Amino acid sequence: MVEMKWKKLIHDSETISYVKEGAEYRVIIEARQFEDGWEIVKKYLGSGINFAETYSAQSFEEVRKVLKHLRQEKDLSRSEIKDISRFKKKSPKVHVKRGWKEANVEKWHFSISDDYANYIIVRYGKELIVDIVMEEQLKYIEEKLLAKLYEVLGISDEPFNIQQNIYYFSKKTTSYLEGDDSDIDVEFLFE
Repeated sequence: MVEMKWKKLIHDSETISYVKEGAEYRVIIEARQFEDGWEIVKKYLGSGINFAETYSAQSFEEVRKVLKHLRQEKDLSRSEIKDISRFKKKSPKVHVKRGWKEANVEKWHFSISDDYANYIIVRYGKELIVDIVMEEQLKYIEEKLLAKLYEVLGISDEPFNIQQNIYYFSKKTTSYLEGDDSDIDVEFLFE
């Protein structure tokens, strides 16, 4: 199998563009500068394929990091693109349950498919700080999902400035530590 190589098309102060030609499709990465930052698009184009992922960046240094990451990541297959396109069309059913709550911080677990591996932590203060940790596959419905989460948790109505941080994970494991039964000391007292 021949490795496709990235070819730089444009590199000026407002636009950076790369292309990679493959047997099934062509992949284009393009970054454009606007007044409020940079918009980066990774497009898959070919026979029956027209799929795009959109990213944003605030500084040129951030653009360089995103472009480097996008060029190094594994390209999607034709079947993955079709699955993602179907997934994006669905309206997500979000299940939420509280993990814990303290004075100004609360943690909520959320799920799309009854697996509560994703969570959101909300910190209340002068500004609302929202940290969201979710499965990488959910990035394709991120906008719909966050709107639904904010609505369910009542965050969208908050008068605060919101600082939002999103983190993705691609792999999850579950493990349990099992101890020796002799390590457990149980004592019953009856009065």
